[in-house]
Amino acid sequence: MIWIFICIVILSITLVTWPLWHQNNKDIKLSDDIHPVNTLLHQKENLLQSIRELDFDFETGKVSNADYQMLRQKIESETIEVLKKLETTNARWIELENKIKASISILLLTLLIPCFAHADTIKGQVRILQGSEKTPAVQQSVQLDLYKNGRMVAGSKTLTDAQGNYKFTMEPASNNWFYRVSVPYKEVFFYSDYFMETQTQVPEIMISEPTGSLQDIKIVEVVFFEFGSGTLAKITHQLQIQNSGTTTYHPKMPQAEPLVIDLLEGGFNLSLVEGLSRDEMSVDEESHTMHLPLILQPNVDRDIRFSYMIPLDQRTIEISKQNLTHHKSLHFISNRESIRMPSKYIQSMEIPTSLATNFTTAFEVNMPINNLTAHMRGIKRPKDVYYLWTLLACLTVVLLLFIFFAVTRKDKNEESIDNIESMIRALLQAPSTEENRLKIDLLKRRLYHMMYKSI
Repeated sequence: MIWIFICIVILSITLVTWPLWHQNNKDIKLSDDIHPVNTLLHQKENLLQSIRELDFDFETGKVSNADYQMLRQKIESETIEVLKKLETTNARWIELENKIKASISILLLTLLIPCFAHADTIKGQVRILQGSEKTPAVQQSVQLDLYKNGRMVAGSKTLTDAQGNYKFTMEPASNNWFYRVSVPYKEVFFYSDYFMETQTQVPEIMISEPTGSLQDIKIVEVVFFEFGSGTLAKITHQLQIQNSGTTTYHPKMPQAEPLVIDLLEGGFNLSLVEGLSRDEMSVDEESHTMHLPLILQPNVDRDIRFSYMIPLDQRTIEISKQNLTHHKSLHFISNRESIRMPSKYIQSMEIPTSLATNFTTAFEVNMPINNLTAHMRGIKRPKDVYYLWTLLACLTVVLLLFIFFAVTRKDKNEESIDNIESMIRALLQAPSTEENRLKIDLLKRRLYHMMYKSI
């Protein structure tokens, strides 16, 4: 009876689990009219994402203007082809894709802002600087870029009115995002600062004729050397970059001259103290230079301060300045009185009263010059003191050993002379034989030799 019950249970389990172990893949296959549409929709989303990423790379300077235009045109063509395929794939999707096609022209030029706005409007003004006159930029394109979690997530475009004003109307949504406004003008972009979503009024953006020439750029540089009790020195560069021309220096202009600041070799632990952010600079480790792709508007000074550390491996520091063409002045200031900088282009000067009292030595470079190579001497390193004491101790030990061996040798010589004289007297008192006479002769020769060496 029990075996019949067990067989019934096994048969029941087999009937229940058999379909699970032998499913037919054709039963769960998507229908032919749905699967191609989903694939095309996925392709369309990928193309739109590629447009967003390409716009972001162009805004951040990763892609040149020529490459940007070529790649964007290619992606637009692929997007249009995908839309055409969507229209012909299934009649049920025609109405939906007509709506997508109507909005795709807008999506190809700008990114929608679906859920990142917080304030009702973001507004500001764009003006054109021509000489000393400022006029409103009428019908000027303005772009808004939204960022969240360190990356661009959305954006929009609009035009200015007759007064140069613009605004972006938003719908309330999530917070904790920030934005930046950019203005395309004559092949380049002019930018505002970054602002959090709580600030709705953007300061005035000034645009002017851009140039890639550094002819009107002048640099005032002061390099501070701070030596401590350790084996490291702190180097601080204080820069004031001046644009005395009527055009804006823009690093994105075709064939723009690079703005380069020379650094000391072996520097590390770079710290941006004032007036400079990480995305506004790059360091070339091989040439020991800092590149500053800054937008410098006319009659506006840019103050920058950064510092780094260098190891004190030698008693001199080599200073190589190969990019001084646009320098207006260059000074070196140190907190060590023993510092010297022998060079026909460098002269000492009084310490400015505005500096802290711990700086004691200052030097001025006779400008203008295109490049400078000099050595800062008189650097007292902590290990140099140890070397001096070690050398003094070694010399003392050598002197003591010399005195010891000299006195010991003299004593031995005196003792040997006395012994030889005693031996000669003993042989003279002994019977005179040929052997004794030979020994006396040899001992006398030895005695004369020792007395001669001791003189």
